[in-house]
Amino acid sequence: MAWVVYGVIKEGYYLPEIATQFVIMGLIAGVIGVVFKLNNMSVNDIATSFRKRCRRYGWSCFSYRYG
Repeated sequence: MAWVVYGVIKEGYYLPEIATQFVIMGLIAGVIGVVFKLNNMSVNDIATSFRKRCRRYGWSCFSYRYG
């Protein structure tokens, strides 16, 4: 989260950059889950979870941008 705050305050990040930061943080969290076998997580679980969240929240992001 410090990375997001720094980017907004010092670098002037806006929605595209902040969205990219959250995607990267999600991937890092997924890799940590796989490496440490949290809840028997596998690499496929990262992709499945990402797809589910995109399906669930993707339309709201699209309607915000183009609505």
